[in-house]
Amino acid sequence: AWDITLRMIRLVSTTQIAGVVATGSLEQLLADHPDAFVPRAETLARTSARFRFMLSGVWPQKRQDSPGWQRILAARAPGPDMDAGDPLPPDDLPD
Repeated sequence: AWDITLRMIRLVSTTQIAGVVATGSLEQLLADHPDAFVPRAETLARTSARFRFMLSGVWPQKRQDSPGWQRILAARAPGPDMDAGDPLPPDDLPD
């Protein structure tokens, strides 16, 4: 599921599609399996503006007080931010 989600993120061509991917598969992976996927998200967010942009479209799903959610907020903090109207960054995910 992680590899498929990353492939979708690479193929995103508009901010609208980015929102669908962020609130769909990415959000579900992070919410349902935080121990497995939050560390991976943090690693990608360090070097990928596109991945941080995608994280900005993820919502906590009633887990806003969880340590995993706090880590996601910290990872996406440098921006860019989907909700602020920032443009979609080019694909910069590592191969």
